[in-house]
Amino acid sequence: MSSAEIKSTDEFVNRLKSAIYMISVLAYLLNGEDREDAIIIRKMMKELYNKISKNSITTIEFNDLYGAILLGLSILYSEIKEELKRDQVLRIQETLAVN
Repeated sequence: MSSAEIKSTDEFVNRLKSAIYMISVLAYLLNGEDREDAIIIRKMMKELYNKISKNSITTIEFNDLYGAILLGLSILYSEIKEELKRDQVLRIQETLAVN
């Protein structure tokens, strides 16, 4: 891994940690099925974080988990009625965006 790749990975891991915290707070504020969905998304984020931290993730696994997280966030966004909570989902998606 080059130094640029390491720096990029470290930046993504830091953003992922922030997103995990953000989804935890959002899950606390949600009720019912929306809360369950947010908790599942959080579990996927933690799984991705753990695999990256242990350097035990392939490109395909990364793409699958990352895609599932973004898809889950999009579905969650479409199901939430309250604008403030929808905005939180958008902030999480922006935090996870790969530049």
